[in-house]
Amino acid sequence: MCPIFMFYRIYDILIAGGAWITILNGLWATVKISALSLLFGTVFGALICMLRRSKLPYLRYPAAAYISILR
Repeated sequence: MCPIFMFYRIYDILIAGGAWITILNGLWATVKISALSLLFGTVFGALICMLRRSKLPYLRYPAAAYISILR
């Protein structure tokens, strides 16, 4: 297949067909999900860390068990 024909075919599908908008919307959704996951994961990890370092055994032992299971 001719490379020029392949370029025009890609142009017809992505640019002229408007598929690039769908791709950008999907990329934006991925960025938002990643940012929220990073935020919630950091907050949850900090909370578990504080519970693990607690002097109260009823907070420390469940946090230690959770960490051990995930390891």
